[in-house]
Amino acid sequence: MLGRSYDCVDVIHVTLVLTTGALRNLNPTYVSQNTESWMGFWMFDASMVVVIVGWVAATPSTSRHPRVVQKVSFALIGPAQRLYEHIDSKPGQYAEKDISPYFWHNGKYPES
Repeated sequence: MLGRSYDCVDVIHVTLVLTTGALRNLNPTYVSQNTESWMGFWMFDASMVVVIVGWVAATPSTSRHPRVVQKVSFALIGPAQRLYEHIDSKPGQYAEKDISPYFWHNGKYPES
């Protein structure tokens, strides 16, 4: 049931990205360019084809063998997860001097 709510959120997210300026939103993510070329859209399109083909191909197997999928997933992801869980055991403990005034999440400085 929880997976279905995430699917809905993903559909809403993609819809918002596409309706608020697909080229402007997809290019920084897919081709690391702040332009309005079509390259980001075509990369997005190709990645969605790969995801859909993989999903359709994997669904019968994962439906028949959910425990195997769980064990394989844990074997692949578990070691990295355990490693990274202990790197910074107290996140968010930064002093004001540790935070750069030049760090902007979207890579663009404010215009005013």
